[in-house]
Amino acid sequence: MNKKKKSLLKNKYFYFVLLFLAMFFFLEDNSLTTSYLLYQKKCKLEEEKNYLREEIVKDSTFVSRLNSSISEVEKYGRETYYMKRNDEDIFIITRDDEKTEN
Repeated sequence: MNKKKKSLLKNKYFYFVLLFLAMFFFLEDNSLTTSYLLYQKKCKLEEEKNYLREEIVKDSTFVSRLNSSISEVEKYGRETYYMKRNDEDIFIITRDDEKTEN
């Protein structure tokens, strides 16, 4: 080892700075690793927030369309819940290849 390295290892300020950096990066509640994890979580929550806002807009237009006319409510009930009138029969046709996909 040369003289600079030996004097650096004997210097008490070097160990103080090393300890401070270790605390700064890893040990404290406000460390860089914790801050990075919180930043990632924040980004994920913002993406989810944007997705849910889009879903709210889509659902509110759908609800307003359902409230506008009774024929839309009937169409939705027939398509989604297979509702029928008293004098009707409903046949649901599926393909065989859709059943055997695995």
